[in-house]
Amino acid sequence: MASFGGYQPLGRAWPAIGGFIATRSYLMLFIIGAAISLVAAVVVFFIVPETRPENRIGTIQETTAAAFGGYLRILRNAPFMVLPP
Repeated sequence: MASFGGYQPLGRAWPAIGGFIATRSYLMLFIIGAAISLVAAVVVFFIVPETRPENRIGTIQETTAAAFGGYLRILRNAPFMVLPP
């Protein structure tokens, strides 16, 4: 679970809570998990600022194909793809 500055709400109780819910319904585990994921996505969407810089007037906007072209260049680099990270 997430640690908030060293403080963990409910700490080690999360597995017990999950086990209790699982004894009642596995579907409920997935519903709760989906709800928590949805809340996290909404928080990130509205709270976390955009980091991509705005295009300046007179500059050409990068296309999606150009953005993925960089990845294609990396995938074609055989020594890079063979070496482990």
